[in-house]
Order: sequence, then structure tokens, then C-alpha cells
Amino acid sequence: MNFNFNFKESIHKIKQDKIKYSIDKEKSRVFTDFYYNANETGGDKNKAMPKQHIYKQIVPKIKLNNYIMPLKINPPIIQPDKKAEYAKTHLTKIVNVYQPEYNNHIKASGFGDFIRGTYFIIQFCEKYQLEYDVQMNHPFRKYLKKYSDKPELESDLESDLQIKFFDKTNFHPDNPITTNNKNEIIDDFFTYLKEQTFEDKIANVYAISFPFDPIIDEQKNYIRTILEPTDEFNTYIQIALQNMSFTFKQYIVIHIRSGDNMLIYNNEVNDEYLKSILGEIYKIYRPQYNYLLLSDSVKLKRKIINAFPNMRASFNEITHSGEGVEIVEENIKNTLLDFYLMAYSGRIQSYSCYDHGTGFSRWCAETFNVPYACVTVKTHFF
Repeated sequence: MNFNFNFKESIHKIKQDKIKYSIDKEKSRVFTDFYYNANETGGDKNKAMPKQHIYKQIVPKIKLNNYIMPLKINPPIIQPDKKAEYAKTHLTKIVNVYQPEYNNHIKASGFGDFIRGTYFIIQFCEKYQLEYDVQMNHPFRKYLKKYSDKPELESDLESDLQIKFFDKTNFHPDNPITTNNKNEIIDDFFTYLKEQTFEDKIANVYAISFPFDPIIDEQKNYIRTILEPTDEFNTYIQIALQNMSFTFKQYIVIHIRSGDNMLIYNNEVNDEYLKSILGEIYKIYRPQYNYLLLSDSVKLKRKIINAFPNMRASFNEITHSGEGVEIVEENIKNTLLDFYLMAYSGRIQSYSCYDHGTGFSRWCAETFNVPYACVTVKTHFF
């Protein structure tokens, strides 16, 4: 039996094994980074390369005790983007359709949700090089220049009722504009699309998801063209401003979203809730400024005006544009008037009973570049 034992060789072998293990571990990490970035950039090889390892063409090194060994990595071949391939093969355009009702008698959500979802559709289409459009099969169309001269056809509306509502909102409370689950919501939307029937590679959809990238000016400009009022309705807005002695951008809107219990069911104002709202307004109120009070509750507006008599307010009845609420033309007109009074203001201070805020004022402010802030105030219904 041979008892010869070379201590130096054994130590050297152990060190070499450790180096090999470290190299394999580093390779695995880099390849993971590479594939992740490749998916994020839709197969753009330059953008997909991990910055510290490939893009700058730095050769990483593994250091173990006194050993330094260069690590050479050959980037893997980028696989085709299956989502992009599907979009290119099956689609040319996606149309976001706003109407009172969808497939299986699902009711539309609010006007702010519609605007938010349209931003999502725009960004989705731009990412996958598709055309996009908006169809307004809602009573709002009467007051919008793009749609007012196009009569509604019952056959078209009946066909559009077959649209399935994509209701995933991907809301993230720490980042209400862009979300941190971009890939997840895109995957969910592709799954939704694959369940639809397309006509001439055009998908009619309804989505209310949040945009997954920062909104750029070109996207805002497109939404503004969709929402441009008719000449007649614009005159109506200007008369409303004159009657309140307001001029463009020279007033502050206080917008209060108290929830559907007040908007739809006209519930009474809870005293604890009123106290909370008044306390919040006192924090920001400055008597030298002009304020316009907007709310989904006429009852609440009357109580607040009693506390702040210098504020201006309209006491016209408004309505929810979705949720199956009965369509009353005058209420629809008043609701859209409130939207434009916010758009033409210098700033919007919003209070909402919902953790996600209020889409009606939030996406108006985003689209028309109005400075915006929102505070959550619970309604305390029992």
C-alpha cells in the first residue's frame, strides 16, 4: 500500500476546485442577467447585455486568496421574442372601446379608468409595433369633436357588446404611474388577446390597466385629441368659467371623491368623514387664491361651502360614467364639464376614500399637465 502523500498538491487541487466552483457560479449569474435583459428589451442584443459584463466588454475576474483567474464568457444566442412574434403574426391594430356594457353584461368602469387603460394600450402597441385607436360608444361622444359627427349604428354597438373586459389594474401603491410588474401585466394581456376573436387582425378590447412606462408628451397629445370638446361644448365650458369669474389656469380645484355610496346611492354625509375632509382642506386653504370645489356628492359640497363661503362650486348633479348607472344626458354633460374645469385649472388638490386615489382627476391632471396631489380620507360608513 502506497502511503505517499503530497500535501502541496492536495492544497493546490482544493484551491483549483474552489476557483472552478466560483467561475461556474459567476457564469450562471451573468447568463441569468443576460436572459432577463434580453427579454426586457425585446431581443435588442446591445441593450440586453449586462452593463458590467458584456456591454462595456469587461472581462470579469474571480479572485480567491492569491489566485486571480480571468473569466471569459461567450454570450448565449438570444431566442426570438415569442410575444413580439405573436403580435406581428396575428395583429395590426388594437382599439380600446369605451361603452356602457361589455360581454356577459359586465358594466364599464369610470371615465378615469378608461383614460388610464388607453395609456396602457398605447404603450403596449408601441412596444410591439402595432397601430392603436379608441372607439367611443358612450353618451360622452356627443360632446367630443372626434366622434360627434359620426352617428351611432345599433348594429355596431350590438357587435361591440361582445368585447371582454380586461379588468386587471396592476396598481402598485408605491408607484401609481408606472408599476413594477411590467412583464406580468403584459403576459396577462397577451393571454387575454389569445382568447379573443380578431377581425382583419384588429382587436377590439377594453382595458383599465395602468401604463407600465412613464407617459410621454406624444401619448398625452393623442389622448387630448380623443378628448377635445366640440365647439358648442367648449363654449358651454367658457360660459361656466365666466359665471364663476374664473380665467384659464388662475384657480385651484379641490376635488373630493367620496365613493360610489355617495355618487350612485346618494348616501348622507357622515359627520366624522366631514370633519376629516374639512381638516384636510384647512391645511392647504389660502384665502388669497381662487378655489373651485368639485365632488361626487352635492350634499357634501353644500356642507363644505358653508365652512368656506369664498369657494365657488356648481351644484349640478353629476353621474358615474360606468357601473351600470342609468344614463341621464344632463348628468353626463355635467360630469364632462367637471372634467374640463379640472383640465383648465392651475392645480388640483384631490381627496379620495380609495387607496388608489381617484382616476377621474388623476388622469385628467396627467393628460393636461396640471400639478396634482391626492390625499386618502376614508368615508367611515358603518
